[in-house]
Amino acid sequence: EAPAVVRVLRPIIVLPADGCQSHDDEEPESLLCHECAHVARRDNLFGLVEAIAGAVFWFNPLVWVARRRLAAAREEGCDERVTDAAMPAETYVGALAKICRSLIAPRVAAVSCMASAHLKERIEHLMRYDTLRTSALSHRLMSSAATIAVLLTVVAAGIVTASPASDAERFVLN
Repeated sequence: EAPAVVRVLRPIIVLPADGCQSHDDEEPESLLCHECAHVARRDNLFGLVEAIAGAVFWFNPLVWVARRRLAAAREEGCDERVTDAAMPAETYVGALAKICRSLIAPRVAAVSCMASAHLKERIEHLMRYDTLRTSALSHRLMSSAATIAVLLTVVAAGIVTASPASDAERFVLN
């Protein structure tokens, strides 16, 4: 009833049986872009691994919380790829609203489907994504700063611990 990606190996995108007649011209393209992002990111494989981990560690409440957060982050990542593909967020949000108005779908392991996510949070994130993207520091800048900080810490620790040997220590060493 909603666009979805099924299968882990050689995934395919499944479209609703009634098609997308109620959508504007750009809306189906934005929905397909979202589903293609799931395929490119191999979300079904990671979802299956998460489901197995959840089954093994079912008794741990942190696993339940982590699985919910990972699913939300997975959907946000695909939503951001749609916006990064130069598609207006309003077009994609309109398509989401039309799809989710007509269905409530159960979650299935190894199937990425937009109907299973928290729609309100996703729409709020999409609507402020352009602002977040322009105000956020780049990943390269943050990685470079962290690398420099680690290198400076290692060098400083080496300088502090490598104090010059006293005359008595030099005599014993010779």
